[in-house]
Amino acid sequence: MLKKLLKWLAVFLTAFAAVVAALLFVPKDNGKPYRITITKNQGISSVSRKLAQDGIVYNRYVLVAAAYVMGVHNQLNAGSYRLSAKVSAWDILKRIKKGRPDSVSVQILEGARFAQMRRIIDNTADIAHDTRGWSDEKLMAEVAPDALSSNPEGQFFPDSYEIDAGGSDLQI
Repeated sequence: MLKKLLKWLAVFLTAFAAVVAALLFVPKDNGKPYRITITKNQGISSVSRKLAQDGIVYNRYVLVAAAYVMGVHNQLNAGSYRLSAKVSAWDILKRIKKGRPDSVSVQILEGARFAQMRRIIDNTADIAHDTRGWSDEKLMAEVAPDALSSNPEGQFFPDSYEIDAGGSDLQI
């Protein structure tokens, strides 16, 4: 009787482990890439809830359990992460464990006026637009309080600026 019970317990545990492994390692085809934004101090529970609501992972509880086993449940780095169309829960955990969010590039062309530069920045997706709606004077006081002139024209260099996705437009 005990041998039979142990045999069934072993079969059950093997089947359970196989299901958990499949939910963790088998990629789910979502049809298109997905972007998840993790805010500062956000935990794995809310991230997994969002991923499950949007149908990106098979099972959020497997994701949470694996995050605790890996020790990344409380080490999520804020930022925006682009996930491929086919992604497994394991791939997601590896990606956010690295803690390197995607970056966004903003190119300011030579000869661009300050108003054009602000419009380019305001139209850039995947960054926080903290200065949208600010006056030129307020923005200049924030980014260059010691500037020789309060006129923003000619005070910025044309270049390509790269910031973490989800970062503030003030970084540019």
